[in-house]
Amino acid sequence: MLTSHRAGELIACLLQRGIPATYDSDEQLVVATPPGAPDTRPPGGEHIVFVHIGTHLKGEAPDFVQGLVATAWGSDGPPDFAQITTVYRGTSHAYFSADAERCAQAVAEWFTVPRQTNGDVLLTALNAYGITGEPCYDTYAIPLEPNARPGTAGDGPHLWVCGPDGFLDRVPTAHDGWVVGVSDHGGKPDGGYLYRSDGSAGCTAESEAAAAVIANYLNAPGLRLTTA
Repeated sequence: MLTSHRAGELIACLLQRGIPATYDSDEQLVVATPPGAPDTRPPGGEHIVFVHIGTHLKGEAPDFVQGLVATAWGSDGPPDFAQITTVYRGTSHAYFSADAERCAQAVAEWFTVPRQTNGDVLLTALNAYGITGEPCYDTYAIPLEPNARPGTAGDGPHLWVCGPDGFLDRVPTAHDGWVVGVSDHGGKPDGGYLYRSDGSAGCTAESEAAAAVIANYLNAPGLRLTTA
């Protein structure tokens, strides 16, 4: 759970980004609301709950903790709320001050209208090469057949890209990597990954790197034959 001292540090990071937040001492968590919301616990709409999921690790410095988790919740009929998604999950080995900054930035991005996602950043990187990624379940599919009809990219041989856990709707700060692979004529994975990242380089850099790998594959003569 989140102590009042840690909560104060996190709230300060949120306030710097214009995000109202309060500490619930009974539940030992922080509740953040969209800028302009009339109340820190609105009867409807979204709010964010932060839960500190770790304790000090044995043998480590006092500031070494197991990370923050921010989850988005929406109204499920007053006074109930239903969880929407996990907005941010801290690393298992992160100093609290750095974790709080990243968590607050992810929440600020979540509350931004219109909200940008890691998938949006990836599509922009692909568009720079004239490549269109077509939504296909939890991936973006790029057909390898030049005459593939719109909406059928995932049915035949194609490249695919997704997050390690299949998420395309994370805010950029919460991006945790890309995986790029090839699928055959039956739409089944064919071979290993062409590219894989873990989010450590940032959403923009990894999206550009994934797009470059995809562009190089599409422009390399003969490689498409591996999907036949």
